[in-house]
Amino acid sequence: MDSITLRQASPSLITELTRLVQAYYRYDSLVYDVSVERAIADLVNDTRFGNAWLIEIDGDIGGYLILTAAFDIEFGGSHGIVTDFFLEERHRGRGVGLRIMSLVEDEARRLGYRAIELSVTKSNFRARKLYDRVGFVGLNDRDAMVKRL
Repeated sequence: MDSITLRQASPSLITELTRLVQAYYRYDSLVYDVSVERAIADLVNDTRFGNAWLIEIDGDIGGYLILTAAFDIEFGGSHGIVTDFFLEERHRGRGVGLRIMSLVEDEARRLGYRAIELSVTKSNFRARKLYDRVGFVGLNDRDAMVKRL
């Protein structure tokens, strides 16, 4: 079984995080520009915005996840939004995603969040299956998904 840990992104890890964000943006055909790099630095340097973690799998960095801080009375107040979750291809399809989502739930509870919200593209069936499996549900006619904690 793979050893999986979430490693808090720090200023010394911005280069590695940026590399992974660039890979995710290529994968999802998103526009990457200097504003993304500024946002990465803001997040890493000020955890009031949320947390960025590098995902270590057997000691090797193979992805990242960002959980931003939010507040919504619909979810009982303070909650987190998974804005980015990316695993390099070599780590997909092995149950790693399930274990990472469990770790993120633990972190969200530790932070006092009452829910985790996320969005997923309609065409990403693999991710949708993962999120369904760990208890996220669609909200009415919206594409965002949430799991109450």
